[in-house]
Amino acid sequence: MRAAHLAALMAALLAAACMQRIPASAGADRRVRAGELCELGQRTELPEGTGVLWRTGDGAEIAGARVEHVWHRPGRYRLEVEVADRDGQRRRDEAWVEVERPPLADALPTSAGWVLQIDRPAEKLPAVPLMLERLLADGKDANAVLSRIREALDFDPFSAGGLVKAGLDPGGTLAMVGLGERAVLVAAVGRGEAWRSSVQRLAAGEREVEIAPCPSDPAIRLVRERGQERPLAAYLFHRGFLWLVLDDDDAGEPSRVLKELRADSSGAASGQPSWTLAAAARAEMGALSLYASREHWLEQARAQQPDGKAVWDGVSFFRADLDLGPDALLLDTRLGLEGPEAQRVAGVLRARNAVPAFRTFTAADQHALVKLSLDLPGFLRAVLELGGEGGQWAELVRSLDSLGEQAGVDLRMGVLDNLGDSHCVELRMDLAAILSAAGGKQVEPSRLVQGVGYFQLRNAARFSAVLDGLLKLGEPLGGFSKLGGQTPAYRLDLPGLPLVLRVGGGMAILATSEALADEAASRVLGPHAPDPSWPPELDHPAQSMVAVDLGRLLQDFHRVRPAEDEASAAMAKAMLDVLAQKVGAVAMASAVLQIEPREAKLQIRLGLR
Repeated sequence: MRAAHLAALMAALLAAACMQRIPASAGADRRVRAGELCELGQRTELPEGTGVLWRTGDGAEIAGARVEHVWHRPGRYRLEVEVADRDGQRRRDEAWVEVERPPLADALPTSAGWVLQIDRPAEKLPAVPLMLERLLADGKDANAVLSRIREALDFDPFSAGGLVKAGLDPGGTLAMVGLGERAVLVAAVGRGEAWRSSVQRLAAGEREVEIAPCPSDPAIRLVRERGQERPLAAYLFHRGFLWLVLDDDDAGEPSRVLKELRADSSGAASGQPSWTLAAAARAEMGALSLYASREHWLEQARAQQPDGKAVWDGVSFFRADLDLGPDALLLDTRLGLEGPEAQRVAGVLRARNAVPAFRTFTAADQHALVKLSLDLPGFLRAVLELGGEGGQWAELVRSLDSLGEQAGVDLRMGVLDNLGDSHCVELRMDLAAILSAAGGKQVEPSRLVQGVGYFQLRNAARFSAVLDGLLKLGEPLGGFSKLGGQTPAYRLDLPGLPLVLRVGGGMAILATSEALADEAASRVLGPHAPDPSWPPELDHPAQSMVAVDLGRLLQDFHRVRPAEDEASAAMAKAMLDVLAQKVGAVAMASAVLQIEPREAKLQIRLGLR
């Protein structure tokens, strides 16, 4: 008997000595992106009875010699591997995995229609209180607005400490993303768990909630009011970000969009052409940035056109950025153009010549100025051909040719082809008359606003000849007459608005009175120093611009006194005074439009003193 036991023991020892044992190796420490598929281990045939178990540090356990795993939340994870033989022996190894958060565009699915985002909030949001204090004249009003924001959020979004308290990453990204009909909140959260209370507050306010895994997808968490069945919200960690969907009665169960997000394997939005073009249009993001995807959002806008027009066919991307600077608030919007439409736009634009110094034309009592640095006939043709039903430009030309035949002049050569590249219109407001009109009193249009327009001419003599020819028409142009003076001048009497046209200095000057026309002509023909208050963009040859000195306009409104018998005007004046007392150090407001063959750019700027 003893010999039999000894033989069995010897056999067992021999078998153990001959057994193939797989080493436990977790590999080297590694750095990966959240959302990336990682392969762990090596492909090998395991001996019978040998098992390999991986623990990824985020709660997942995966069996197999070679496995795949995705870490969706940034952080530092201990990766463990354990090999168990059939005889009970175990070997372990570990490594560290640093999971980094990718840029938001790499985390968004290609189905994202639009994204409104704040990048690096700790750098950009602190400018909001300073900007608000300058926009509002009374510091108490600014503090009251800021206090209401902080109270509603239960944290201070304008400081790094407040963002950390809310569980957000101060150097990350906070965004709203359009997925189908849903607006999804996407946030870069910190490594702690403070974000949980923020989620509960957004979803339920002060109500008691319970959080549980979604039965059909445990990676998704459902937030319910205690004792209720319908979820208030659903959230998920995916590709490095927290995705939160709030309940919407019209859009169905909130977890549905997150399930679709997890199942989407089409790649990242950053690979879409429209996103690439939008990102290249401007290197730095504003304090707030908006992207719209041509592949989804713009295509949906096109599909909603009732007559089937391909309104967005020539649009390659849309982007808008809001900048908060120390002396201005700037909205920068860009629309990409492509294909035949871009070629047609390029066809109506032409190289601009040097423009006159329009700032030398501005007078101290002006409140608004419009500068058009376009080829006006080309711009008109673009509007009629690109935005119209077709054939309208040809119809306009035929009408001009017909009128020119009656007058014995070539209107096409004398007017359309004679206009230069840049034109300027200045407006002066009669503030007392505007107050009277605001109070309900009938006021002649000529009293409200007076204006002067400067139009470059390629050949002033040819333009004057055309006007002289039109004088021969008589009845068709009733109220059109020639005035005396050293330079050619003409008058056109429109109902309630007489216009005077004077030609000189390579320009046609159109004004609402003879006095304004003479004053403008003297500025064109004589030396005048530029008005330093007007922005330098006014003289840029490739831009169209509207500028209003809001600061001076409000001061002038404050100084004007309505007539004693105009009670309604006095009431309007009192309302404007209240508004002026609320407004802070505003200065020049301007809008600049720049059209190029591949891009249209509109910048709206509110300057601060």
